[in-house]
Amino acid sequence: GLDLLLKTLDGRYRGIRTQLSEPARIVSSPAGTRIEPFSLRLGDGRLTLAGTVGDTLDVKADITSVPLALANALAPGFAIAGTLNGAVTVTGATSNPVANWTLNAGGLSAAPLRDNGLAALSLASTGRYSGNGLTQTTRITGSDGLSLVAEGPVTLSGAGSLDIGVTAQERTTQMRMAVVKSATHLHAVADGV
Repeated sequence: GLDLLLKTLDGRYRGIRTQLSEPARIVSSPAGTRIEPFSLRLGDGRLTLAGTVGDTLDVKADITSVPLALANALAPGFAIAGTLNGAVTVTGATSNPVANWTLNAGGLSAAPLRDNGLAALSLASTGRYSGNGLTQTTRITGSDGLSLVAEGPVTLSGAGSLDIGVTAQERTTQMRMAVVKSATHLHAVADGV
């Protein structure tokens, strides 16, 4: 087996510091790999990870006030801002995993949103991945009256399919977002996802 102890990790991205709060220990054996609980500081936020990986999975990640500006490393030019909280669990057989998540983003903003006159948003998403498909409900709200809910299943196997219902409401006429219109209900079914 393998017993790996990572004592320090210290990095910085555009002023956001990444640092281990305590040593991280990962123990591997023929029965699987055990990740002992550890926390990674991300700016003013924290990511905590623990669990086991083998023929079956039992992994949990807790997210606390993680700055979304970290996403700018993957999406340069979008100037993403805000903070993320939530939890993600992965369980079940490795060949057929089940993931559940609850995520909440506050102060969510990005250059395309600001360019369309939208103030910072709040986002709440819950969902479950199982059997090559996922179901989710995502709610987006804004201080200026924006309310948008997207929910429905997505099939990922084969050709894939998408059946997402989107309900949007706009109370501020100055909002300039093409997909958001007053008293509009959109329902889309797409193949080939």
